Amino acid sequence: MRVNLEDNNFSHSVFGISVFALEVVQQRFGLRGGPMAFHQFGHSLGVMQRTRQIMNAFHKGGIVDYVDLCLSTIAATCHDVVQKFTIVKVEKSEEDNLYGRTFRKRYSGENERESAEFALSLMYQANESLPDVNFTYQQCERVRNAIMATVAVFDVNVGTVVQPALTLDCDPIARAVMLADIGTAVMGKSADYVKEGEQLFVEDNPDMKQELDFSKMSRKQEEWYRARMMTWLEGQAKFPLGRFKRLEFELEGLPTAAKNATRLLFASHELSMELQQKRNNECAEMSTYQLYKAFGF
Repeated sequence: MRVNLEDNNFSHSVFGISVFALEVVQQRFGLRGGPMAFHQFGHSLGVMQRTRQIMNAFHKGGIVDYVDLCLSTIAATCHDVVQKFTIVKVEKSEEDNLYGRTFRKRYSGENERESAEFALSLMYQANESLPDVNFTYQQCERVRNAIMATVAVFDVNVGTVVQPALTLDCDPIARAVMLADIGTAVMGKSADYVKEGEQLFVEDNPDMKQELDFSKMSRKQEEWYRARMMTWLEGQAKFPLGRFKRLEFELEGLPTAAKNATRLLFASHELSMELQQKRNNECAEMSTYQLYKAFGF
């Protein structure tokens, strides 16, 4: 299967849609430290890159072709163009109520639906404006379903994020995009996983985004902030193992050759855990203010 897009109008339209989607993500959510600390350009680009790697692995099992690669590229680049959320109070402890803890709650499901509509509108525009381009209804629906499949929940039993739509008989392009969306811990550079975890914490804890002055806090309040950051880091150290343990289940139904090729991609969980634990040890030696800054606040 070709990795590069072929020189025809269909391929050009896929390239154009993907580039435009990434530009929209950058404009809306930023690039490296923009309005969204994690769900910004870098994340969407990474999902696209990991999706292409996984699709090439699937191709070794004979279950995807060049058109599938194109459709998965559109789904990957468009999957997070909408990021609506609300700020909700967290009331798990006396300190939460006392100090005003809040959390960013995504409009899960709605964001994915609107992101899918964005992708399909661009595919329909390509049909109307470019000769020899005809995304079929079935192809558009596959892109829609792949984006919708990225809806994820945290499973406390395995200590990792899971996607309920990842089933034995799911579409391979949906499977690829799903695995790519949450794959940093087991694919690619482990140092990226460590940094992205801190970015996600910053994004999801809006009450900590203001310039906190720890010199004016009580010891109890300072320790409350510190405990939140350290607890998150502890969870991050366990997350890659949970992702790795889920792998065999998430590859069920694939041909043996596709499984073997994908396993080779999911090989960095041990290094991710090692680097995260090293980072956790470093953070434990920091003052609360240093830890706060180290996260990127």
